[in-house]
Amino acid sequence: MKTKWTSALLLTSALLTGGFFSTSTLAQVAQPAESTQVQPSAAQDTNRISINTATAEELARELSGIGPKKAQRIVEYRTENGPFTSAEQLKDVYGIGERLFTMNSDKIAL
Repeated sequence: MKTKWTSALLLTSALLTGGFFSTSTLAQVAQPAESTQVQPSAAQDTNRISINTATAEELARELSGIGPKKAQRIVEYRTENGPFTSAEQLKDVYGIGERLFTMNSDKIAL
C-alpha cells in the first residue's frame, strides 16, 4: 500500500510542477527498502503457534479447547519426549484427540 501512495504522490507532483521523471526512477522508489521490512516472529507466522517452543500459557491462549491443564500436558510431553516431529504427534498427548487436533490443525506449527 505504501508503494502505491509513493507512486501516486510522485506522479501528482510531476504533473503539477511540469517535471519529468523516468519509469526506472519510479520503479526504484516503488521498491520497498529491505531494512523497513519486518520479519514475523514465530507467534505471528501466519497466526500459527509452535508446539515445540510455546509456553503453556501461550498454548492455552491460542489453541481452541486447550485449557491450562492440557497446555501443561503438551509442555510436559515435549520435555519428556523431546520436540514434536510432526503436528499429528500432538494427538499422543493425553486428552488431545482427533477432534481437538482437527480444530487446531491450522494454528499449529512445529
